[in-house]
Amino acid sequence: MRLLLPISCAVLLLACGAPEGTGSAEQLPDREEARALPEGGEPAESEQLPDGRLRRWPASAEVEAGVAYRIRLYTHCDIEEVDFDGSFWEVTSGPTGADRHGAVTDPVDDGVIMRVDADTAVYESSQGVAYELARVDGPVDFDPCD
Repeated sequence: MRLLLPISCAVLLLACGAPEGTGSAEQLPDREEARALPEGGEPAESEQLPDGRLRRWPASAEVEAGVAYRIRLYTHCDIEEVDFDGSFWEVTSGPTGADRHGAVTDPVDDGVIMRVDADTAVYESSQGVAYELARVDGPVDFDPCD
């Protein structure tokens, strides 16, 4: 009986798809249909902090929910906060750190991103790996990267 429950759940997920907001690449339209990102506003403001970190404010333009956009991310020091839809977004699921090797190209990755709802987005790397992202309020403090 205990074995049947996990198998039933797995069959249900395969049959119905992953729940919305899980970072599933199936949520993204075909790469060929992805649009170019709209032009952003002012260049990103940044401020050097006394501890060596850099504080940045988002500069991206708002986007339409449910539409995939082509985006190039700097990935050499992992996928850090992504400037998208007028806010920064942080990875909440997907391979990071040492696990990201092979999931994204280095130093940049040309992927597809889509806002699922007001606070959730999904990014599909050029290697077909899905990441779920959550909106971050305000500016973000970045650590230096080698």
